[in-house]
Amino acid sequence: RSPNTVNSMLGAVMAFVRYCHAHDWIERVPQLQKLDVDDVMKGRPITVEEFERMLKATPQVVGSGSAESWKFTLRVLWGSGFRIGDVMDFCWDDDRHIHPVWPKCQEEHPTLVVPSTQKNGEHQEIPMLPELRILLESVPEGDRTGWIVNPRPLEYELRMPENWKSPGTVCRSVKRLTKEHVSRVI
Repeated sequence: RSPNTVNSMLGAVMAFVRYCHAHDWIERVPQLQKLDVDDVMKGRPITVEEFERMLKATPQVVGSGSAESWKFTLRVLWGSGFRIGDVMDFCWDDDRHIHPVWPKCQEEHPTLVVPSTQKNGEHQEIPMLPELRILLESVPEGDRTGWIVNPRPLEYELRMPENWKSPGTVCRSVKRLTKEHVSRVI
């Protein structure tokens, strides 16, 4: 088990031990030391090659009609570093959501405003990363309303096994069997 898991379990056990001590069920609380924990990444960033393979595979995963909207979503994630929840709260024109602010002067840089409703509870204005700026600037100004990322529904086809029976078929079969055998049970 990871040191984080062990320390978490240890914390729960020690809370119970302190409770027992407070009720005089045990004489003393033993001194235990937590394990040293290095800050370990839970994952790793994907590489450029992996990202390009994701883009290439997108039509096969979501369907060709929805692929461009999903590729745009992936590019926004890649260019912003957003979490999934943040990218789905990314809006062109609503100050209650994460939104871009475009500079009025050439010397200024575009920023992203993160309202206080986000995880840390602070209102923040942070510089926009260049790759995200280029991507957002590629969207025609007339289309810059509503949600920035709005992936289309996945396209899929349900394939039924040959021996699959629809609920209607099953109901008709049960009714037929009931009529044929109901008098035999009695």
